[in-house]
Amino acid sequence: MTKIFLISFLFLWNNILFAQNPKDSIDHKTTDFKKNAFFVELGGRCGISSLNYEIRFFKINSSYKTICFGAAPFLPLGGFSGGMQIPISVNDIIGKKNIKFQIGIGIVNAIDFTPEPPTKEERKQLIESGHIPSPPLRIIINPIVGCRYETTKCNFFASIGFTPMIFNNPCNKYINGHWKSGYEILPWAGICIGYKFNT
Repeated sequence: MTKIFLISFLFLWNNILFAQNPKDSIDHKTTDFKKNAFFVELGGRCGISSLNYEIRFFKINSSYKTICFGAAPFLPLGGFSGGMQIPISVNDIIGKKNIKFQIGIGIVNAIDFTPEPPTKEERKQLIESGHIPSPPLRIIINPIVGCRYETTKCNFFASIGFTPMIFNNPCNKYINGHWKSGYEILPWAGICIGYKFNT
């Protein structure tokens, strides 16, 4: 899963190292380009909702790149009992008009403060019985494909996107009397409403 995230990250950001032309970059101090944003995501990367901060940079014409950090309550599903989620994502926002295409890749660190069972050995035994334990940390990968609406006349913006969840299920397959882990894909989507600003 880590390889999937790294390959996607490098694909999205390759032009930062190889294709960025300083003459094409816009001076953010002399334009109305907003370099920061807060947004609320309903559904999306963390399942139910999350609060996020976005950094915007490398603007060329009307397209730009973002990196987002967020936080959300822990999603109490699949054996999880309580904690928090930390989503991190990188995105390309592409287009010259108000409706822009968005493509990105994200990773969610799902942290359980009270893992059940509390020890690794007990969680292994629970998996062998066909039940999903609650580990202290679970990693979820989110490809992001959608569209964003924003104008230079208004600081508010909105987006909608397809954000499937790719994660490792410890009870994915039952083979020769034992449960084996495997990756699963959960189709998911989300909408965002945010406010952009300069500091």
